[in-house]
Amino acid sequence: MMATLLLVTLLLAPGLGQLDEAVEKGITYFQQQCAEQQALLEDLKDAVATGDLTTARTAYILSRPPYEQIEILAGNFEELDAEIDARPDAFDLGEDNEAWKGFHRIE
Repeated sequence: MMATLLLVTLLLAPGLGQLDEAVEKGITYFQQQCAEQQALLEDLKDAVATGDLTTARTAYILSRPPYEQIEILAGNFEELDAEIDARPDAFDLGEDNEAWKGFHRIE
């Protein structure tokens, strides 16, 4: 009951427009980071595919920060987050599991 009362109070409180604005800004930021990272990941993918280790290292360093900036939200998409950012101990057989991929496999 107390949680319901608190929710109603928050929803009816003055300043709700500020909350909406903050949420919109957060969504925009998330989308910008995703778009920035997508282009950087293409460079990383291409470098790895061609075996260009020097370019791959640079591309990895550049592509990682945008993900770190949105990781708190990306965690809400568990399957995608696992594909992107899971460590080997999250999988049976660890590093030998073919399903393990993403940033930590490249490391």
